Amino acid sequence: VWGQGYRYVIVAVSAASATALRCPSLASSWSLLHQSTALLSSKDSLSQSANKVTTAPDAFLHEFFSSECDDTNLPPSLSIISRSIEQLESGSDIRGRFVDHPRRGSVASVARAIRGESLAALTPFAAHCLGFAFATMIRNSQPTTDEEILDICVGQDPRFHGMCLADAFSRGAESVQGVRVVYSGLATTPSMFDFCRSGLCAGAVMVTASHLPGDRNGMKFFTTQGGFEKPQIKTLVSLAQRRAAYWYDQATIPPTSGKGAVYCSEW
Repeated sequence: VWGQGYRYVIVAVSAASATALRCPSLASSWSLLHQSTALLSSKDSLSQSANKVTTAPDAFLHEFFSSECDDTNLPPSLSIISRSIEQLESGSDIRGRFVDHPRRGSVASVARAIRGESLAALTPFAAHCLGFAFATMIRNSQPTTDEEILDICVGQDPRFHGMCLADAFSRGAESVQGVRVVYSGLATTPSMFDFCRSGLCAGAVMVTASHLPGDRNGMKFFTTQGGFEKPQIKTLVSLAQRRAAYWYDQATIPPTSGKGAVYCSEW
């Protein structure tokens, strides 16, 4: 099985099971294959039932190799979360299908909620990590003192899950020292940039998926210099992945507000 730069050899051990062995290179794959062939030929029971061995279903192979084996050396749950956040990249925006998850528990509960998703999953947990990442970027880009407070404005379109994502994003952003979030409620995308350009805030995010179907949502980011571009989105995602790893180490997920509430310094 060849996929995502990995080399695998499937060694049949019975008619009902197989063992997947990861090889560091093609040369070692062939060497292992020869050794495995010799091992199998020495087993009379296997040679007698060779015609009965069937290949694993495509669904099993996809699930096994895409979730449990990768080159990140991350635990399975964190690996799923990390790859899911990376899949949210959409040019100069963040976009995905809104997927909710339990408000209490560990990162594993979030991973279970998004494991079967065919599209990039935008969860409250991902929004929290993205909020922390955006606030960190804004904080690092401003020559401020420790006492100075930087404002980030958060707005949303009318999608029913916009407030939930705005709440999680705001909580993540305000976890960065020296950052204050102002929630504008329903807003337009141009207004977010106008707030930055007029000096009312150092950064702004619009929770919206524009023309996409109602089950989707996303985020557009602005600073006083304009909207985020693709390289900045990649930096944002990388910081969000690190924040997800932090919460994994805490063995819990960050808190969220109840329905119809956004936790921030000012509405």
